[in-house]
Amino acid sequence: MFIKHSLFVLSCLVVVSLAEECQNNWRQIRKRLNASKAKWALKASSPSCYSMTLEKQCFCTEEYRGPHALEIVDGVVQDTSMFATEMPTVSELFDLVEKYCVKDCPESGAASCRVRFDRELGYVKELWIDVSALIADEEIGYFVSNVQFCE
Repeated sequence: MFIKHSLFVLSCLVVVSLAEECQNNWRQIRKRLNASKAKWALKASSPSCYSMTLEKQCFCTEEYRGPHALEIVDGVVQDTSMFATEMPTVSELFDLVEKYCVKDCPESGAASCRVRFDRELGYVKELWIDVSALIADEEIGYFVSNVQFCE
């Protein structure tokens, strides 16, 4: 009985500390997200065509992780290979930050969320999301590089 009670108390402490992380970070992430979205829109002037390299970090196959060289035209990934069509665009990465790192915080956002934006263009350069600390291997990371606009 003592062990069950101890495990319950420990799990409650983990959930509380994760909620505090979300509660402490979400306002700062929201501020940086809004500034980065504005920078992306301003610098890109109309980012209707660009290319980027995207790599996922997840408990998944190497082919799925990449890296993937992608071309995006009017918000759509042009590569039709099985894995490339499931890769997020810059706008979709902004949406993931909003969904997991800002929107439901502080009540029920992701257990952990780390995001880095490109200083010059504003796109999401790195994003790491752990939706639940109580679930193993559902974490996912995105790493973006080589962003260039089409001519």
